[in-house]
Amino acid sequence: MSRDNDREFEIVLRETLEGFDGTQPPVELASRALGQSRRIRRARRLATGAALLAAVAACVVPYKLMQEMKAPQQRPAATSQATSLPGPALSPGTGPQLDRFQIEDGAWEIGGWRAAGWSSDDPAQNSIVYLPAEKSYLRVPYMGARRSPAGSEIAVYGSGARPGELSGFLDPATSQVRWMSSTALMDATWSPDGKRLLVSSLRGPTGTFSIVDPVTLESRQFKVTVPCARLCRFFWHPNGRDVVVTATTPSREPLGIDVFPTDQGPEPKAKTRLPVKAYVEDGTAWSPDGKYVVANSEPDGKPMVYEVATGSPVAAVPGQKALTTYWIDNATYLTFSRNDDGHGRYTAHRVDGTPTGLSKVLPAEFAWLSPVPLEKAG
Repeated sequence: MSRDNDREFEIVLRETLEGFDGTQPPVELASRALGQSRRIRRARRLATGAALLAAVAACVVPYKLMQEMKAPQQRPAATSQATSLPGPALSPGTGPQLDRFQIEDGAWEIGGWRAAGWSSDDPAQNSIVYLPAEKSYLRVPYMGARRSPAGSEIAVYGSGARPGELSGFLDPATSQVRWMSSTALMDATWSPDGKRLLVSSLRGPTGTFSIVDPVTLESRQFKVTVPCARLCRFFWHPNGRDVVVTATTPSREPLGIDVFPTDQGPEPKAKTRLPVKAYVEDGTAWSPDGKYVVANSEPDGKPMVYEVATGSPVAAVPGQKALTTYWIDNATYLTFSRNDDGHGRYTAHRVDGTPTGLSKVLPAEFAWLSPVPLEKAG
């Protein structure tokens, strides 16, 4: 979900969890670590892996969340339970107040994309979601939130501080959440048609991913045996049916982009390997016609536009991360950057990297937030 999440923090946190080997860690590591990571990133001090490790070492993590991250196969089958949306510091018997706010013209837009909201990754901060039917934004008391592109239902995840309330689906009209007990939605992305969610396990050296049905809350897990980049993050293919992952050597050198079906058994074989030897960071990195993809030429950055059919690099992409790329059309894409005063903005570029002249600063409500994800408007 939060393809806007702090990827570097996730890597350090999950690698730290692997060291516990089933023993109980100190309490509250996850929520504090996530909050610390957000504050570090906002201050722009998250420069090295050593700094990240120091941030994690200074924090403590909930044992329940650690167990769910380390051993998803031991979780019980999916169940559904509707409860009132929890909020911070509520008195017994009172319901939460969902905070709606509007900006000029209802939503911030550029080139057919609008600000979709923001996932805080911090249990002390609300996340934000856009509600197109109301032309307003909604603050929700969760670390992550992403609305379905096909409706109003919102996939949310929290810190796991409340038993049974880690991940679920929020109906903003009723303030009810249907909680899941089988799959954490920390790194989930909606399919283009809004009917399924793709969840990466974020565990290497080979990857697993799950497909979640938001109606039944059922989750199907798939395992691939090819080594994959970083923590094996999977993304939707532009066709909306298959998923892709950067295949690598055991030493994490990219071999290409593997395409896996989701309509086969639990250990699908790659349908094809695209010759792009780079690190794909998001499903929005593909041009609408599938001819180009933006991917990082190095594990931690330096994005390039690549021709998918040949794997040839076309041009460097302005900006730091491929995950902040959105295509306006088959020849133009948007990238995120910051002004000298720190305010975020999106700027349009042609395939060859030259700016088109289209650029827009994010509204005050989002100005200081780390890359604000976009969604198709209309």
